[in-house]
Amino acid sequence: MRTIAESTSHYEQSLAAEMPLVAEEIGEKHTRMADPASGFPFFRATYYRWAELWPELCPAWQNAPKVLSVGDLHIENFGTWRDEYSRLAWGVNDFDEAADLPYSSDLIRLAASVRMAKESLPGELKMGEVCGLILLGYTRTLESGGDPFILEESHPELRAMAMAEDPRKFWEKFDAKLATPPPDFPPDAKAILAGLLPEDATDVSYFHRRRVGMGSLGRPRIAVVCRHKGAKLAWEVKRAAPPTTGGLIRSRECVTGAVRSHDPEYQPGEPWIRRRLGPRYSKIELENLKKSDLAVLMVAMGAETANVHLGTPGANAAIRRDLKNRPDGWLTDDSKRMAQAIAADWHEWKQLPQL
Repeated sequence: MRTIAESTSHYEQSLAAEMPLVAEEIGEKHTRMADPASGFPFFRATYYRWAELWPELCPAWQNAPKVLSVGDLHIENFGTWRDEYSRLAWGVNDFDEAADLPYSSDLIRLAASVRMAKESLPGELKMGEVCGLILLGYTRTLESGGDPFILEESHPELRAMAMAEDPRKFWEKFDAKLATPPPDFPPDAKAILAGLLPEDATDVSYFHRRRVGMGSLGRPRIAVVCRHKGAKLAWEVKRAAPPTTGGLIRSRECVTGAVRSHDPEYQPGEPWIRRRLGPRYSKIELENLKKSDLAVLMVAMGAETANVHLGTPGANAAIRRDLKNRPDGWLTDDSKRMAQAIAADWHEWKQLPQL
């Protein structure tokens, strides 16, 4: 098994073979991975390490039914969008690492992310309770055959969380992460963004988006911002890459197959992933949560994970059969094992000179 430094170097060399990386962001990523206050940024940044450790530390799952999975699932990989009927929807919002994996991988990674993010979360839920709520949402949604999250008549608590942030605050944070694009601004990326602008848009500017995300930090990410009829509009394109676990890019297949009301503005493709940016096209901020929110979110995240897995034909029956043969407490035990391994890597990383 590689050390965390060797694993990181190998991953970044592989990524650099796919695209030109933003060098200064790679350095910033390394620094943020060493955050002394929380291991969650490290967790988010190192899915490549998870992919190495998972088969070794959870061997009992390697022959479980496989589904087209999110892969890099965690508590901040969920957000809102407007569907084709302008309704507010919610669900998984990043499919960059979509791949065929045992169905439990997404569930274990989601639960492990809660462990790693505990400093940012409200309430006193124990991990056994968290895992029980995730599995409740997951199994209940399997039984129903899937249920998209449309935050109109239903899901009032989730809707309140999604609407909590003042749009002005969103744009303040958004503007703080913009920088002049590099001189070699890819012409195909600019053409995609230019084609999205309203004909009478004003104050059109193209930017490089800085310090966005963790796992994809360092990939080229270009945004266009304009004003239209008195308010801002924005879109971005981000370079796509094959999943860490190998194989073809399957983000489009994964999002299209999931049980959901789709976001017409989110277009995963090669070589660019396109999405709309705005106050209702964003994640629910952990800092905005109340104590009563966490249990609601855990059930919803488990349910949405099932919505994604149901995109694989035959998955429902196969998963339900497999779950019946699994011991009680498996999600608590396996997520703890994986979180402890990632935390050990985090502590090791903090002792290294910044790479």
